Amino acid sequence: MPVPVWRPVRVGAVPPPATAFQPRTGLREEIDRLRARHATVVLTQVLSGGGGVGKSQLAAACAHRAHADGVDVLVWVNAAETSQIVATYATAAHRVGVPGADGQDADSDAAAFLDWLAVTDRTWLVILDDLTRPRRRQAVVAPPTGR
Repeated sequence: MPVPVWRPVRVGAVPPPATAFQPRTGLREEIDRLRARHATVVLTQVLSGGGGVGKSQLAAACAHRAHADGVDVLVWVNAAETSQIVATYATAAHRVGVPGADGQDADSDAAAFLDWLAVTDRTWLVILDDLTRPRRRQAVVAPPTGR
């Protein structure tokens, strides 16, 4: 059984800022306002738009800020393929010491991680980057209920 890691836990590779990154101050302020208003609940935000407009860079800026602010668990998921989502969630489950995540079955460990997110009092941020067909992955990426 994994030993719990108390903080911080970082899973996945958050991209570094691009040299031409545009901070989009107004949008960042809106995201910050929403986060502040919903500090004790699970908040789901979706950034959508055409390729190359900076969605991943904005998400990465949020991740870097959350890490600097001391978020307990930060998970960056390359979500282009369902298998990548499952593998990253399973890794996160092991890294945080989720009960029942024994490394034997990635699907079970990923499900245990989502269940853990729903009940933990630790702060967390999960970013699904490059999620192109969310309806097909709904069972894997659905935000947990409660908190």
